[in-house]
Amino acid sequence: MIAKSGKAHTIGEQLLLRVVKEVLRTVVHAPVEVIAKKIPLSNDTVQRRIDVMAKEVEDTLCSLLRNREFSLVLNESTLPGNETILLSYVRFIKDEHLMQEILFAKELKTDAKVPLRSILRSDKIKVPFDKRPGVIYEIKCCWNASYIGETGNNLLHRFREHLACLTRYKNAERRLNGSQARHRGRSQCRAPQKIMEEGLKASAVTEHAIHCSDDLRPQIICHESNVHLRRIKESLFIRNNCTINRDRGVEVSEVWNAAIKKTRCSTRPS
Repeated sequence: MIAKSGKAHTIGEQLLLRVVKEVLRTVVHAPVEVIAKKIPLSNDTVQRRIDVMAKEVEDTLCSLLRNREFSLVLNESTLPGNETILLSYVRFIKDEHLMQEILFAKELKTDAKVPLRSILRSDKIKVPFDKRPGVIYEIKCCWNASYIGETGNNLLHRFREHLACLTRYKNAERRLNGSQARHRGRSQCRAPQKIMEEGLKASAVTEHAIHCSDDLRPQIICHESNVHLRRIKESLFIRNNCTINRDRGVEVSEVWNAAIKKTRCSTRPS
């Protein structure tokens, strides 16, 4: 009956009232209007029930997709009221059968100024500051020496790469001195001198850290997703601070250097 009316499912209660009247008139032979007025109607009971059912279906589907591979299929549909809907279907294998389920349906705004990303994304989960990819970072040691770098990954991922390089160097150094190297996984089989040489070339942090304690402290200077801008910012921070970096990063116009030095916006606290 709701589908035949061509209207939203939220008008179900209004239609049900008509059904009740017809039943009273046909079966009970009672005064319809008097009894019908005593039936309370809620404005959002049907809508709330639809929302609960939709959430349960979505949670069940998402729990299935977390542990298996799947593919997305996008389709566009237009409703009678000239409303455009973006439909997303997901295909996956379950019990050796190919399954297809609808993942979501979103109304597409006709305003071109509204980005598609803002329409599709309805989650409010924010990525923690220290886990966002694309950062300019600083690593300081116990002597307050500073190294500035950039990475398209997050800070923790890049810092672990520095530590891994330092660990390889120290394990090779122990082997060279005849000590038992502490390591995880596969043992080193190449010449320790070669590994130490590569470690020094790979990271200025390793070159400095072998002369001080392991108290290395990483911190994020700023975020930048654009790799070109990120490298420019890295260069400006290197040029305007006392660091242990072996190069000054990408070339930057002297006009920018003059403006940065005047405003001191790239100067890090010592």
